[in-house]
Amino acid sequence: MTVVCLAYAPIAVTELWPYARPGAPALGEWVLGRTVSPEFVAEAVRDRAEPYARSLVPLIVHSVLGGLLMLLGPVQLLSAVRRRVRLHRTAGTVFAVTVYASMAGAALYLARTPPAEAFSGAAFWIVLATILVGTVGSVTSGVLAAVRGFPDLHQRWMLLCYGFLMTAPLLRLEWGALPRLYPGLDILDVNRVALMHLGALVAFGALLASRALDRRTA
Repeated sequence: MTVVCLAYAPIAVTELWPYARPGAPALGEWVLGRTVSPEFVAEAVRDRAEPYARSLVPLIVHSVLGGLLMLLGPVQLLSAVRRRVRLHRTAGTVFAVTVYASMAGAALYLARTPPAEAFSGAAFWIVLATILVGTVGSVTSGVLAAVRGFPDLHQRWMLLCYGFLMTAPLLRLEWGALPRLYPGLDILDVNRVALMHLGALVAFGALLASRALDRRTA
């Protein structure tokens, strides 16, 4: 997971720069252009341009802070495992604040964009809204559990929160892999495939991570 997070962080930070300034560097587009095709990238940019235009600044905030979260998550997890309490609390506070700020950008995009006009359509809009609610709800529950002195419950809520955040890099992996396995798929097709299983996948992943960190012997 840490490798995926570190690899995705610069992709997230630069992903929307070309929409604000055509020709700006975007690592994700560069990778997709070489793993799939330049035509796939051009079609993806074209499909996203109009829905993103009305909320570009909030989306850039969301994307840049999302890249930061990809770095903060492993720090928070490793500091908890190694019992670096002060570092864990500091990283956790920054993580929670960053989640709220990043999700505020996503919420503005969803609020300004009718579902039928969203990138990949109404079904994808609903999935994004569900991920938004799940991310904010889980991080809030995690913070409350920590404040009330329930560290195990706090850990489980934060793992679920990070599971929701991992939908972003996992979706990009599918953008690169599925068109190679099934030539002819465009980005809208890939998104339709992804929305059928990513939610269940991240919840199951959070459950496995929670069990792996459980030190109880009986």
